[in-house]
Amino acid sequence: IFLVYCVFLQVSVIHAQDQTRFVKKHYFPYQQTEYRNILVTDSCYWIMGWATDTIYPYYWTAITCKVSWSGDLLKTKTLIYNWTTFGWPEGIHCFENKLYTAYKDRQDSVRIVVYDISKDSMYQYFSWGKVNPKSKYIYEHVFCGNKNGDQYIATTSEGDTLLKNDSGIQLIKLDKDKKPIFVKQYHIKDRYVDLRGIKEMKNGDVFILGDIRLPNYQKYNDDSYRGYALLVKSSGDSLTTIICDQFSDGFRDILQTNDNSL
Repeated sequence: IFLVYCVFLQVSVIHAQDQTRFVKKHYFPYQQTEYRNILVTDSCYWIMGWATDTIYPYYWTAITCKVSWSGDLLKTKTLIYNWTTFGWPEGIHCFENKLYTAYKDRQDSVRIVVYDISKDSMYQYFSWGKVNPKSKYIYEHVFCGNKNGDQYIATTSEGDTLLKNDSGIQLIKLDKDKKPIFVKQYHIKDRYVDLRGIKEMKNGDVFILGDIRLPNYQKYNDDSYRGYALLVKSSGDSLTTIICDQFSDGFRDILQTNDNSL
């Protein structure tokens, strides 16, 4: 179990037997920070997050941290943008000695930021705007990749018209050179969807995870939330949806066992 907190970097590692291995705190000179993604390797932990500068106008900064197995901070790399409205990163993907994560740029696009481990360099690699031109905003995004270097970006937006209380999910699949393999949209009628995660299965199908709820004007409390999973085929076509009223906080991750059970 890994716990990562804001303001400073606190890394806690807890064994399956509920025994704490270590708790370490590392302070950074930023006004605010948030670390949302962690990757465990054979030699270290990689953590990717964001921060804002301490000087007005508080420019946004992407952060990558390398932490040893004992919890010591080994390396920090930052990428500063002259923008103030970046969103947080979602997902972390390692391919060919590079770390990838996806940040929401303001309200209308998603940017993939890369940390090249061998060159110790951090840079923006890819940017994608709104899939639905009728939508005003990108509300949420999730990101993942596979061993072939393919990557998925799922986003949510309002429906085709502001007069309806519908939602839209957009899914982009990129190859290792960041060329689109497919771009798909899925319409959810009379419901709002909050994204929580995305995972590719062994056969190439993809689960988009989150929660689904009634429009705000009808009902806005925990009773209206349901766990939601959209299963998409490797071609990008929608296969099925799963809605479960026992998970009001939504689905966040899914594991596939060796016998293909979920």
